[in-house]
Amino acid sequence: MPSSFKRFIAISVDYLLVFIVALILLKILGFFINPEIKINTNTEINSDNIVLSDREQRITLNEQGITVLGKDGQSIIMDSQGIRINGQNINSDQNIKISTNFDLINNSSELSKSILMQVLSSTLTDILFFLLVPIFWYKLGKTPAKIIFNYKVVDFETKEDITLGQSFLRALGYFLCTLTLGIGFLMVPLRRDKRGLHDLIANTCVIVDNSNTKNLNNV
Repeated sequence: MPSSFKRFIAISVDYLLVFIVALILLKILGFFINPEIKINTNTEINSDNIVLSDREQRITLNEQGITVLGKDGQSIIMDSQGIRINGQNINSDQNIKISTNFDLINNSSELSKSILMQVLSSTLTDILFFLLVPIFWYKLGKTPAKIIFNYKVVDFETKEDITLGQSFLRALGYFLCTLTLGIGFLMVPLRRDKRGLHDLIANTCVIVDNSNTKNLNNV
């Protein structure tokens, strides 16, 4: 496997790990949306003399079935066991009429929460990546993924550990590479010294960290 390809894999793995951390933090902070949709509808269900009509309802969809709860405690449950309206079982031979009118405008708040969740997860991932990854580079010279491949980030000229300033400059270079639609990363396989835009900005390079053989060749 080409070493430049391994570096791309390492970058992807590191970002995925940071993304998972971001999702965990969002869950801890309670930003995850409850798997139910609050809608403003006009739903009428007639089964002989049983009538359920409510303007504001909360619908829950899951693998077990569909549950509709009205603000006054009325309920419709449709699952593998059949249909129950206000706790009363409905026989299959009964005539059931369902009429629902949706007001999508009143559901905009839930849509906004979904969009907000996506923005929060993406933004938090970027922030954590910019804060955590440079610390790994500064303290260890490696991120978790680079540890797997036995790679280390060092100063290009001295081949020594990089400074904290270089670490954050390199992280900034990652975002600039993203803004260039990945062209900054594509410089790695195209250049003889295997340095991307982020390495050029921070004056760094990636080496094989082999303490036994002292292999300091750029990868």
